[in-house]
Amino acid sequence: MKKLTLILFLCIASHVAVAQEVVIAPKIDSEFNKRTGYYKRFGAQISNYYDIVSCIRTGDGKDSVALLTPYYTRVGYSGWYPDSVVNDLLVVYNIQTNAVKIYEHALLPSDSFILSQRLKPTENGFVIQIHRGRVWNPFDADIYVGDNAIDSIYIESGGLCQDANTYKFNNLYLDKFDVEMIFSLRNELCSHIQIIKDSVYMDGGWWELQELTITQPHVYRAIQEVFYDFLVDRIFIDYTERLNYKKKLILNCGGDYDCIYDNAYPFERYYINYEKNSILNLEMATDFVGSPSVALFSFTFDLKEDKNLGEDIFVNKDKLLRIYQKKLKVVYKEAEEDFYYDDVRYIDLSQYDIKTDTTGNISNFAFIYQFHKNIYWDVSFSFEEIKPFLKPEFLRRLTDE
Repeated sequence: MKKLTLILFLCIASHVAVAQEVVIAPKIDSEFNKRTGYYKRFGAQISNYYDIVSCIRTGDGKDSVALLTPYYTRVGYSGWYPDSVVNDLLVVYNIQTNAVKIYEHALLPSDSFILSQRLKPTENGFVIQIHRGRVWNPFDADIYVGDNAIDSIYIESGGLCQDANTYKFNNLYLDKFDVEMIFSLRNELCSHIQIIKDSVYMDGGWWELQELTITQPHVYRAIQEVFYDFLVDRIFIDYTERLNYKKKLILNCGGDYDCIYDNAYPFERYYINYEKNSILNLEMATDFVGSPSVALFSFTFDLKEDKNLGEDIFVNKDKLLRIYQKKLKVVYKEAEEDFYYDDVRYIDLSQYDIKTDTTGNISNFAFIYQFHKNIYWDVSFSFEEIKPFLKPEFLRRLTDE
């Protein structure tokens, strides 16, 4: 983080008297040595390193706010870049107390070609307005600030994902805020997942087809990683390509099971068990047409981090596993099977379905256990039973606590 030399900053009419003169400068490096000098604005001495992009007086009359950006972001600049990049600065001056605060992580790095940022006063504070265009995933964001805290962030996305939402916050102060949160919120906004169903008619019967698609290709990288290799670069990015491939395969084979099986292309069935607070629990069954082989998978993903959670959602896993084994013995006993002991090694805490009731609240966790080839059973825990084994951060997201 670059050290700033700062005495005082004002963004008000020049006739207002000040007790001290403002000096704002970045940490000196070799490039800055070539650009020594200051310009005076609003009774302030600001180094030539910075341009004032936006400067306002807030609606309550207490604070003045300015957006400063390094000189090398100017339109048409073609000179040498500095040895190290310095962040844009958000500077807030309180007229009543003469207190000055600088925030180095409240603004995105300026780019005159694809990004613009402006300040706008409101009745209770100000808004940081961000526009990002000329890219494949453009968006607009309005960050509402009052009393040096984030009240809400409005995200409106364009491009592949066209959606909008307002996110409310409590106790998110500017000194703890990192504008990179904008990208996480946009990913959350644009990570909608859908199951697309289609069918093709052949020889007096209908073939039912399913595909999984999302609105944002770079999200769900983790899902691609845990599925089979033949899904990579096909799944999600263009689901119509996969549907058309399967239709063509069925028609070219004339509906012949052996022909379709020889092409080794699976037909998937999907079910979204749970999707809330950026946690997705997804079940996928794959089978090859004409083959008795069926594979059943359940995955739990953190959409904010784009990773497969699996058993990382749990604590005290050894104890959970022992309880799981006891429940599994009961399941086998009820099925009048007596060889559970030999198969207990196949227990996998990463394979589970998050079940919900009719109101959408979580009712139980059903762990998927492969009893025998192509035969799967559930070992169920009520939500109250599983709560002590959930990491606090995930318990809060699953229960909105």
